[in-house]
Amino acid sequence: MSTETAETGNNDRYHDVPASHRGPVAPGTIAFRDPVQKAIWDHELLSQLTSGYWENAYPHGHWRDWAINKAVVVDPENPGVDFKPRKTNYNLLTKNVVDVAGDRMLDAVEKETGKRLTMKELRQELRDMMSVLRTDRTKGSKAKPRAQVANVDREDKKAKAA
Repeated sequence: MSTETAETGNNDRYHDVPASHRGPVAPGTIAFRDPVQKAIWDHELLSQLTSGYWENAYPHGHWRDWAINKAVVVDPENPGVDFKPRKTNYNLLTKNVVDVAGDRMLDAVEKETGKRLTMKELRQELRDMMSVLRTDRTKGSKAKPRAQVANVDREDKKAKAA
């Protein structure tokens, strides 16, 4: 397998994209539960994947699955993705992202929806978005209901405290 970089054609061991991951990326849809999540994705998280916090995460070029030929919509009845991304385990709640980009996310939500979230509400949206990004909407599977995602988090905290 060649380690030639897809974008430049140069050998670059830090930005290698295997030949199997080059070329056109299949179209797909990312469906979020509400306009708040779409605003967070469109105005901040996508750029964190492509050229920010997760830019050099493994597998190399993972961001292409999320950024190229993807429609981003709001579908509260069937949130999730209809394609097979190579990486879905992004911790959107990581301190490095929330501390650096949290205010920009809050501003984007307010600009797009007119709603000003608190930092706590932002974290709840990000937690729910992690579930949405891992849900395959083509198999009829459903993202966990928002309340269930919050309850799991509370139970985890209780278990850690015990």
